[in-house]
Amino acid sequence: ILPTFLLYVLARWFKADTTWMIARGPLVVNAICISAVTDIGVWFIARQLVRSDRNEAIDSSSTAKPNDWVGKSEDRQQAHVDGADTLVPKKKQRQQQEERGDEERETEFALPWWCLLCSVGSWFNGYALVRTYSNCFETALLTCSIVLVAPELLGSATNGQIALQQAHGPPLPQPTPISRNKDLRSSAAFFVGGISTAIRFTSLAAYIPMGILLALQTRNQYSTIRFLFACCALFGLAGLAAATIVDRLMFGFWAFPLLGNFHFNVLQGKCDGRIR
Repeated sequence: ILPTFLLYVLARWFKADTTWMIARGPLVVNAICISAVTDIGVWFIARQLVRSDRNEAIDSSSTAKPNDWVGKSEDRQQAHVDGADTLVPKKKQRQQQEERGDEERETEFALPWWCLLCSVGSWFNGYALVRTYSNCFETALLTCSIVLVAPELLGSATNGQIALQQAHGPPLPQPTPISRNKDLRSSAAFFVGGISTAIRFTSLAAYIPMGILLALQTRNQYSTIRFLFACCALFGLAGLAAATIVDRLMFGFWAFPLLGNFHFNVLQGKCDGRIR
């Protein structure tokens, strides 16, 4: 309601409240505020998934123990003593690694854009996301929440760098500020989740597993409990309260769309679209 209300206020202020603006204006607003935001979130999530795959490859290549590398070094020394030429295999191996690196960089660059093209070109997204329905807003909010916690939820390249440093020894850059601000981003994600839950109770099916998965990544049991209650529950309730206050200002009375959504879809059983 709020974006449409602001649109009508601005249209009246600038004397542009024509029939087309009243009828089609909300669709344009939703295309910018809902559909475009969702498409950008799809691009970011796809990029993080590519980085997660690269992180797993780094982790798997860095599992060799130092003794293994010593043994391989001794094998190379013995091969040199025996007169074997080890320079050619090493050169081929280096070329293969460079080719694989080029392919990974091309994939990391191209795949998110292909995902964005699929999202923008989807006829169903073009039909559904521009509607002024609560589930469209729920989709955009859930996408934003996943984007906020994507480095931890989908995997961070920083973890792969740390594993590579532990296995091979050379100094690598310290973890980025993105990893250090996990609590702040998680709090913002579940605040947005509280707003989404205030609109449709079905958001809980996504945010509860998300909170559990993120909590299991903490260091100890105390951190897990603190994360569940401080970042997830507290900020989720704060978002729920903020959305309720906005509904009170817009409707003029206390309204709880969450309960109405639950009553219509579950208690009355009209989620299948048939009127009983």
